[in-house]
Amino acid sequence: MAHWINEDVKIRFPLHPLLKQIVDDLEKFDAQGDWAYINKADALDHYTKQFLLDGLITEQQREILEERYGDYYDKF
Repeated sequence: MAHWINEDVKIRFPLHPLLKQIVDDLEKFDAQGDWAYINKADALDHYTKQFLLDGLITEQQREILEERYGDYYDKF
């Protein structure tokens, strides 16, 4: 059971290794109900902003990542 992840949103594009590591951690923390998820999701937000600015991901890809892993404050 997911605690914070929006399971309805699927990632259907390759991830840069750094983003992949963050996403893997988020998946693990979510499955464990580990509150470290919140800090890691904030890190994903910051990294995806920089990746977007650097042209490494598209705005749509960033939005998909945020939709799946962000918005966790609504889950409390």
